[in-house]
Amino acid sequence: MTERNIARSFAARAAVVALVGGAVAAALAAGRPAGDRAWLLLGWAILAIAGTLGGAWLAREHGKPGSAFLVALGAGVAARFLAVAGGCVAAALAGKSAITAYAVGLVAGFVPVQAFEAVWFLRRTRARA
Repeated sequence: MTERNIARSFAARAAVVALVGGAVAAALAAGRPAGDRAWLLLGWAILAIAGTLGGAWLAREHGKPGSAFLVALGAGVAARFLAVAGGCVAAALAGKSAITAYAVGLVAGFVPVQAFEAVWFLRRTRARA
């Protein structure tokens, strides 16, 4: 499988996992006020997208010699951090219910994709050994 196909395969599967987290986020948002729903879904989307794209880059670089994997790892973490921090500031300015909803969305976007990423790299590493 080519590097490009590995990245596409990771991204497609991670997107499906992210959508499961999105379904959970949507279910949690259903009973909340409209403003809170938007913050919850924004939190989910930020980490689902960043995790899927960053993970695809990591999958592409995994196992290659050199520092490309570490660069991808650092860039992915930095992108997630900056996106989360910016959203936290905006949600905090909007009020307590917005920051709570945003935090719940972040968890719904982060946990499924991060768990998938951990399993993906564990399996790929074992397959190479």
